[in-house]
Amino acid sequence: MSGIVAWNAGVKAADADCRTKISAALGSGTGAFVQDGLPTAEATYNAQFYMFTSANGTYFQADDGAAAAQIRVSYDGANIVIERSAGGTPASVVAAANKWYRVLVKFNATGGTLGYTVRGGGAAEATAVTGSIPGVSNAARIETAKLGLVSGTGTATVDAFESRRTSDPAPLCRGDANADAILNVQDRI
Repeated sequence: MSGIVAWNAGVKAADADCRTKISAALGSGTGAFVQDGLPTAEATYNAQFYMFTSANGTYFQADDGAAAAQIRVSYDGANIVIERSAGGTPASVVAAANKWYRVLVKFNATGGTLGYTVRGGGAAEATAVTGSIPGVSNAARIETAKLGLVSGTGTATVDAFESRRTSDPAPLCRGDANADAILNVQDRI
């Protein structure tokens, strides 16, 4: 957990969905990440975060109890790559360098899938790449999540991490996306 400038984490005790929210400003170099140990043998796990595509490497990784990666989200300089454990074909989403992207991953061991949505890079709010990677083991569980530069080179910039057991975290408001000086529903289109 080297290079951490700021860290916030919290769980609402009364929240039946067990929401976890984390924001972090991280330094450069491999190992500049924070780890959330709040998932506990989760068969379903939905996580959302924002990543600025400035570093090549792994920005998010969710592991099982044996520290084996069950979910991995990386950037290779041209694509955001979403992978599940035990092989399979990873999903690649074209992503420009030095842009913000929202990434949502939906791990479902019971259903045997890893779903994903990637949106951003200045595209319209309605523009998103979604998909599902089959072959997740029904015995797989999520025990920890790592956010930052888990592996790779450069400086990782991530924001607004949120995880839940079942429901999807809502995306952040994009601000004045259409540059009309008014923040309204038109910024969501």
